[in-house]
Amino acid sequence: SIIKKLSKLKGISEKARIIWYYEQGDEEMCDLGNIFREMVDCPFLRVEVDGLNSENYSKFTHSFD
Repeated sequence: SIIKKLSKLKGISEKARIIWYYEQGDEEMCDLGNIFREMVDCPFLRVEVDGLNSENYSKFTHSFD
């Protein structure tokens, strides 16, 4: 629902970027990222990672604190 809300905002490409992390080999999540990428007009980066566990999750999100 966040992606849908972002897609309705004007000028979103100048204010936000989306980084879509998905686990290596998880083609469904990769494809879902592609669908979301088409829904919103802002920078959208897909990043394949070895695994998403609590340790990795903290590493990926620490820059947003």
